[in-house]
Amino acid sequence: MILSRVRSAAARALPTPRILTTSAGVSALLAVLVGIAFAPWVRPDLDWEDVADAPNHLIRIYAVGAELAAGNWFPRWLPDLYLGYGYPLLNFYAPSTYYLGSALHALGLSVYGALQWSGVLAAAAGALGAAALSYSLTRSGLASALAGVIFLLSPYPFLTNLYVRGALPEALALALLPWLLLAARALTHGRPWSALALALLLALLALTHNVSALLFLPLTLVWVIAAELEVVGGRVRPRIVTSAALALALGLGLSAFFWLPALLESRHVQLELAGGRGGSYDPLYDPLTWLFDPRRTGVAYAQPLFDYHALGRAMPERVSPWQIAVWLLVLVAGLARAQHTFGRLALLCATVCAVCWFLNTTWSAPVWEGMPLLRVIQFPWRLYGPLALFLATGLAAALAALQSHTRWAVRGTALAAPLLVCGLAAGSLTDRPIRFTAPPAHDVDARDLAAKEYNRYGAGTTSGGEFLPRTVSWAVEGNSRRGIRLYEEAYPQAGWQAGLVRVLGGRAAVAAIHGDSLGIAAEVAAE
Repeated sequence: MILSRVRSAAARALPTPRILTTSAGVSALLAVLVGIAFAPWVRPDLDWEDVADAPNHLIRIYAVGAELAAGNWFPRWLPDLYLGYGYPLLNFYAPSTYYLGSALHALGLSVYGALQWSGVLAAAAGALGAAALSYSLTRSGLASALAGVIFLLSPYPFLTNLYVRGALPEALALALLPWLLLAARALTHGRPWSALALALLLALLALTHNVSALLFLPLTLVWVIAAELEVVGGRVRPRIVTSAALALALGLGLSAFFWLPALLESRHVQLELAGGRGGSYDPLYDPLTWLFDPRRTGVAYAQPLFDYHALGRAMPERVSPWQIAVWLLVLVAGLARAQHTFGRLALLCATVCAVCWFLNTTWSAPVWEGMPLLRVIQFPWRLYGPLALFLATGLAAALAALQSHTRWAVRGTALAAPLLVCGLAAGSLTDRPIRFTAPPAHDVDARDLAAKEYNRYGAGTTSGGEFLPRTVSWAVEGNSRRGIRLYEEAYPQAGWQAGLVRVLGGRAAVAAIHGDSLGIAAEVAAE
């Protein structure tokens, strides 16, 4: 009787808006926010040259789509990349992003539109997944809505990955993470469909983003163990361990056609370039380059509006002050209700967030130096993606934990949580780095491929050249490499065609090339 009265009082102190009492209402709210956050992203006049990796992904969608249209259903080698020399992109780089883009292109969207709507789908799926995960834990519409908003509008997972980095594969992988944790939790609760769902999600993750797959697997394992210990009171059931192992094995088996050849043939290419090490050292890919010193810069940005230009200035990226405030709320709630199931969950989420933050500081340099496998993450701020999800889940757990606490705690949380989430939303959306220019004159085609590939080191592929054969080396001049033009400079004879002349369509033969310092001329035989 006493407990029911406390819960009744908590419900009155923490009212849920009518729109958030159903899953349809929560979904509608998140859909509106996705539209607000990414309306500029789908505009035709977005300046794609100002979005770091977007031009490369546009070219890859076009190139992969062309191979699929020609009947090559899994083009490990893309002959049109690298100025016609070819590049084994999909032999080493997860392919599903380009299959999704090619499918949207085949349905009638332009290549630009395919990239844009793939990003929107990633953001929507991620927000809905965070809400579904939190609802499965708390059965609270308000908690699930706040969790979805936090994951959607935290600076890194979708806003930075799309507007700043153009990192569509990573955004899609982050969209899978909450669904992965949801399936893992269902597994510990004996849901009959959960093992198959977990296996399919693991396979899809492996086919979406290599680095995220390596990063999310340990997080999923921690989540499964924590959920299992909570369900059965401090012990792990062999049946659940077996089911999880089978799901992992099935997921790896379903995606083995991609990762197994990549693993076996990795010794033939220069993957060490992707970790900031090797003969051609590039500090861009060295995790130590991006660590920040909290004693000098502070633990987070001081201003309420997030600074998205940090990456463009090659400066370490910190978290939003609103995220720190939400984390403190989660931590306090977890400590106050540590004997409660939701209190312990809040503490787990707060701990994961703290570890992700710590690994972005200079204090973690010995960890990065001492764990070579960790270096494949390349950029420590990639951990801000999982941080955002665990922060969202932690807030949902904190709200659930405090619902049966004292009235002042419930009312204080009811007021603070939505205000902090609104502050996070305003701080993340206000200063998005959006630049517009004239819309493209035409859709992405062979002209763009030739223009973007010319004389740029690794452009149109993975920028670092890590999939080049070990027989290929590049001279370094200052902080830049000479690019594909190296071939023309090394073989200047007139008969060397290389990348100087390409037949972009139809059939033709290049009979001879003549060149001097002012330009080149080609003799071409064609119908």
